[in-house]
Amino acid sequence: MKVHLLDIGKTIAIKEFQKKNNFKVVFKEPLVLRTGEKKFIVLLRYGVVAFWDLSKAEEKKWLERIDQYIVDPFDNPHEDSVTVGRSSKREGIFRGNILLKSFEVPKIALISLILGRSLALERYETEASKALGEFDSVMKSFGEKGETSLSTKALLKIVGFAMNLQHTTVSQMALLDKPDLTWEEPALDRLYNDLATDYELEDRYDILNEKLKLIFHNVEFILDFLDARKSYTLELVVVLLIFLEIVLFVFELWK
Repeated sequence: MKVHLLDIGKTIAIKEFQKKNNFKVVFKEPLVLRTGEKKFIVLLRYGVVAFWDLSKAEEKKWLERIDQYIVDPFDNPHEDSVTVGRSSKREGIFRGNILLKSFEVPKIALISLILGRSLALERYETEASKALGEFDSVMKSFGEKGETSLSTKALLKIVGFAMNLQHTTVSQMALLDKPDLTWEEPALDRLYNDLATDYELEDRYDILNEKLKLIFHNVEFILDFLDARKSYTLELVVVLLIFLEIVLFVFELWK
């Protein structure tokens, strides 16, 4: 069975989607919809949708239905595909494929969750690298010249992009939290641990956090610089005004 995942937007308004549509829900967290005997769609709140064994045409129709519930949709979504097969001996990843002893809905929900987190992490990793790239030239300029030629507006744009990334990462995802469905099912707990290890979720999340910390330090530095630049400008204005008053005073004396 092929699973195709798309990272389509920052978030999906899942509750609103449920209220306004009457689809066959077979699992609530994450939301799993059954569209056929062995066909499923899984919606994850952080903007990822997983299609289980759907054709391209079917995926397109579902994306059209979901479109109005996507918050800040992406022009070029990240995507991933994996094959899930059946095995009577083992469960987990083997040679790049996921093997299951049975296709139960909780397992479909769990696998979608792991794959969705991995795909969302890929998005955040890309955006964090982009943010650091934006800072590189600025920090290099400070290192070489002690200043930057960028305008305040340009610097604030870089800061805004970085802070938005931080906010989104922290508020939208708890990438290392175990889902509730693993708490009372040892088999699901083992499957979750195996998949999370194979997809290196914890290591990747730690690396992402380190990048976010560096981004935060860069943001602090630039904001301090902008504050100093503003203070310097105000001081210069005050000096010019005083000088102007002196000139006017002298001019009045010579009249």
